[in-house]
Amino acid sequence: MTFDNIGYLLKTMMDKMMWQAYYSCFDEYLKSELQMDYTMATRFIKACEKYSAKGNGMEIEEKYEGYSQAVLIEMLNMPPELEEKIAPSMTVKQVREIKRQAKQKDKPLKESEEPADGDIVIDGEYREIDIPESENIVPEKVATSQPEDPGEIHDERWFVEQYVKFEPKESEELMCICLREKDNSDRADAIQKHISPYGYNCGGSSEFGFAFRSFAVGVRLYTKKEKIHMTYRRFAKELCRIAEETALPQSAKSAYGLEKTEYPEGSSLAGEGCGHKYNCFLCAQACSIRGENRHCRFAPLGAPFDCETMEILEKGDLEKVGDRCQFVNNDLAYHTAGSKEADPCCRVCEEVCEYRCQRSIQENKTEKQSESEVLQEKEILESEAETEKDEDPEPLNEMCEVRKILEQEKQHLNDYLEIGGIPEKTIFRQKIIVAALSALVRNLEKSE
Repeated sequence: MTFDNIGYLLKTMMDKMMWQAYYSCFDEYLKSELQMDYTMATRFIKACEKYSAKGNGMEIEEKYEGYSQAVLIEMLNMPPELEEKIAPSMTVKQVREIKRQAKQKDKPLKESEEPADGDIVIDGEYREIDIPESENIVPEKVATSQPEDPGEIHDERWFVEQYVKFEPKESEELMCICLREKDNSDRADAIQKHISPYGYNCGGSSEFGFAFRSFAVGVRLYTKKEKIHMTYRRFAKELCRIAEETALPQSAKSAYGLEKTEYPEGSSLAGEGCGHKYNCFLCAQACSIRGENRHCRFAPLGAPFDCETMEILEKGDLEKVGDRCQFVNNDLAYHTAGSKEADPCCRVCEEVCEYRCQRSIQENKTEKQSESEVLQEKEILESEAETEKDEDPEPLNEMCEVRKILEQEKQHLNDYLEIGGIPEKTIFRQKIIVAALSALVRNLEKSE
């Protein structure tokens, strides 16, 4: 199997998240099943994207046929103009020599910090633009500001807008993050963790494409003729501007910064919530678009009733208690295992305040009463045991005890026979018990 085939399989595994069936993350799958780290896996995936037909398949593109795998690996990060110099018959050593010579030619350019012919740098972001070759084009030096006549050149804002149009649902979630987080660094970090938690997320069509990598690598957006690379901070900044311009009034947002959940007509789902993520009957946040009251923990599923403390929270009275209250300081509350959503409740609160739920108070009283009853019963049993120890017990008469038991079992057998309708197996069992006790009595009489 060639390395681009391996890359295709890894790409499919990651894009479709097939590893989730047995592993908690993609890295864990790589280490356990393939003994491979994430860096190595991304190289295989990149090889698939570059060398396979249409960038996603098992068949290698026709122009790369004839090259050895070692040479293709050396060409992985090579620009197109340098690839043209590589022939299928070349060895790895020859390819590395060409790369070394090209690197030496680039050194004077880096020292003078002048962009190459046809490259345009905007706002300090890395950018590549395809410009048709022409002998009439005169190279000119371009500063890091916008050129006077950009023509078809687009800025970062335009590329982010194209992404919003291409991925409206995903963009909506990212905009909610932008509106929720106050600091741009926090926005950038939250966006990266949301959109590319495993360091790789790409997609697109023939007209527009995107690739979200790790936080250090950043974001890559591209069209047929242009491609741009930007940091997550810059992406968050541009996305935040778009979100602020298109944002609905705050009254139409939930406490999580999400819109009210809406279902299509005829849907069997009808629960109130926000962002198709949170449900009102479980939510413990003060919210302006709440469509249903939070249910009490004591409430049965068939006949739920409202949480009393939530009514106080909505009025703002719990602010008087401060950070000691679970409803105000969610860090003190229990968090659900799946969504990690705060689930505060007075019944598990150690603070005693005037706003405590009456049901939790009553439950605590009942628990204390039951504890006291258990202690009282324990004391009675202990006192009876002590009394029995102090008294001189009479010697046990085995014959009398066995005869008493025998008479009781005989009476049970007679009752079974008189009543009638008793299963034969039960009657047979009782006969065996009576016969065994009778034999025991005879043995005791003989021993005497």
